[in-house]
Amino acid sequence: MNKKITKITASIILASMLMYSVPVAALTKDETVYSNLKSNGESYKTIVSTHLENIEDEKILNDLTNLLNIENTSGDETFIQNGETLIWEANSNDIYYKGESKQELPIKMSVKYELDGKEIIANEIAGKTGNVKITIEFKNQEEHKVRVNGKEETMYTPFVVACGTYINNENNKNIEVKNGKIIDDGSKTMVVGLAFPGMKESLNINTNKIEIPEKIEITMASIDFEMKNIISVITPKIIEENNLDIFNELDKLYSQVNTLQSASQAIENGAKTLEEGTNEFSNKSVEFNNAINEFSNGMSKANSSYDEINSGINELNSKSGMLQSGSKQLSDGLSQVENGVNQMKAGLNNSSGSITGLITGTENLANGLTTLNNNIVITDNSDTINALNAQIQKDKSTIEELTTKTAKLQELITTSELPEEAVDIMKGQIAANTEAITNLTYDYNYLSNIVTKLTQTDEQMSILKQSVTTLSTGASQIDVGVKTLAESIQTLNSGLETLSGSAGQLSQGANTLYNGTKQLSAGTSKLKQGSSQMKTGLNTLGTSTKAILNADTQLTAGAKTISEGAKELSSGIQEFNQTGIEKICNYINNDIKSITVRAEKLKELSDEYNTFTKLNDADNGKVKFITIVDSIKKDDNTKGQEELDKKGSK
Repeated sequence: MNKKITKITASIILASMLMYSVPVAALTKDETVYSNLKSNGESYKTIVSTHLENIEDEKILNDLTNLLNIENTSGDETFIQNGETLIWEANSNDIYYKGESKQELPIKMSVKYELDGKEIIANEIAGKTGNVKITIEFKNQEEHKVRVNGKEETMYTPFVVACGTYINNENNKNIEVKNGKIIDDGSKTMVVGLAFPGMKESLNINTNKIEIPEKIEITMASIDFEMKNIISVITPKIIEENNLDIFNELDKLYSQVNTLQSASQAIENGAKTLEEGTNEFSNKSVEFNNAINEFSNGMSKANSSYDEINSGINELNSKSGMLQSGSKQLSDGLSQVENGVNQMKAGLNNSSGSITGLITGTENLANGLTTLNNNIVITDNSDTINALNAQIQKDKSTIEELTTKTAKLQELITTSELPEEAVDIMKGQIAANTEAITNLTYDYNYLSNIVTKLTQTDEQMSILKQSVTTLSTGASQIDVGVKTLAESIQTLNSGLETLSGSAGQLSQGANTLYNGTKQLSAGTSKLKQGSSQMKTGLNTLGTSTKAILNADTQLTAGAKTISEGAKELSSGIQEFNQTGIEKICNYINNDIKSITVRAEKLKELSDEYNTFTKLNDADNGKVKFITIVDSIKKDDNTKGQEELDKKGSK
């Protein structure tokens, strides 16, 4: 309730702020635009993930956006929207949110499929056999009119596109790519290409001197053609400010034009860093998967062990009922003994010379002790105590095992740079571990108390049995004494006084024991009910753990694929740097002044493109795009390897 009131209060405060001028705090807005594309490259769904970096720890952040259906993706910070204005109650935190976008992407992508030299649509090529050609073309839609050497020219915001997919080697061979690289690990082939849409027009470079790719071509011989998702990463930050400083002295120092090559080397180094980081992520994903697997095995063990606990608790509940019934009979029998002793005392007090009443009392005493001795049932709880002690040790072992695994998960979160989805899974697992440890600790303590009570009960029942035996022996002696009462009346009277006190104490103790067994019976009944709920919860947790393990196994496989892709991307950028940038530098040396101006203009256009949505004038922005082309699934029909070999050899 307090949390709800807090949110309502925060909303009222934010709403009131819209009525007054809100000071704008500078921040950095980092956007990642995810777009799903049809198999022909047409976009049909775009989601923008935004990170507001609250560098100055502001309480309130003012943001602009044209996104729809906005929601906070990390935290419970609230916002008020007024048109395109968002006012966040940040509380010194960074803000992560996402929303839908309907606007067109700056880079338009088209995918064309050809089978045996004839163009064919995606739905028709699925499941076909033959020589396949896939052409992925990128068109820059960020066109600008700029002044270059006194003339108006058309230039484009510079974008670099890294595009990749992987192909199953079982159904495909002779795989080749133009403007890219391939890597074959035996079971599948990774294909990665680079494109710079609009760059050759912006630099006004003659394609006879150097070719700047704007499309990627993949060819292969296929059986039952299928296509995995084609994933592209697009960024406008291809040229940085320090790469253009050299242009101020180009008239004097033409040789320094190779600074552009240094910039490309920086990109190459960055790709190498990406390769190393994704490799580390892949390794940590395997580590995390192993930990989840161990936890899943632990949960299976806990479920199996708790079946034994639950069985023991049911047996304990049954025996506690028997103990309660026996203790009631014991209490009633001792009451009869106490009454018999009192009658004997009364007989002696009323007539020391009348032995008839004493004989009657002696007979009542003997009968009462016989009834008591017959009704005392000493329950042997040693098997139950041993079973519970064994389970207590299992609980202790399981608690220690879960505690160790929870610490490992926490260490992975603290020491590893894992993706947000993996961290969320790990935190959820830590919460599940903590809850399981709490429940097992409760059972551990509760069972320990029960073992103590059962042990005490066995000891008390043994003492009680011994006392009743002693009383029975005493009753026999009294019977003999009655026959010699005339000779030992004083001795008998003294003995009865002692016996009366002992009988009273035993009666009181038996009544206390009966009340204790009633509490024990009620407790074991509640324990049985709670144990059933605990067993159901453990089964649910075990099922959920297996689901998490399956999902994490898929995530680990995906991390490995990303790592392989990053490695291939690094190799492709290295080749592009060595075979592409060097050619560009040679060309620049021939027409340096024009290229200088155009490069400076490209830098300006790159700096201007700092948001896909909206951005306050005082804020900094950066943006990248990730597009995912739908996969193509084959029909159920299949064709032979012979047909593939025949078409592949043509």
